[in-house]
Amino acid sequence: RNTQKERGRMRPTQEVSQIVGAFRPSWLVFENFIPKEHVNDLDNTQVLLTEFKSDITNYGDGTFNSVVLAVTIQIFYGFNLSESMLLAEIELMEKLKDSGWLTISSEPHYLDVSTNTTKQQTKKNITVEKIVEINELKGE
Repeated sequence: RNTQKERGRMRPTQEVSQIVGAFRPSWLVFENFIPKEHVNDLDNTQVLLTEFKSDITNYGDGTFNSVVLAVTIQIFYGFNLSESMLLAEIELMEKLKDSGWLTISSEPHYLDVSTNTTKQQTKKNITVEKIVEINELKGE
């Protein structure tokens, strides 16, 4: 587990990446983009993390005291998946909640038609949010 000071230096996608990677080590987790060499890998489950929000919040004493961070998690399920997608998503959302990341959006499954192949992966989008005190970011 990372210390508060280490978490303060981490980008939100890095923190979520560590949680997802520990949750399912066999899933390939990427930040910001999926590398070209993995784009056509439809057999393995891939997770793409992107920052969705980074804003100030909780005003008091003439200033803001917190930041609200959000990350979009796109899960591209591999064809070799041998577990329930729904149960995996619920367990993942619980793990994220345990680390302070609350689910603010969980969209329906859909087929990723952007891959020009004969088969399409099932895709799921989840957005999680966390409010962090400025003092916590400073390591106080």
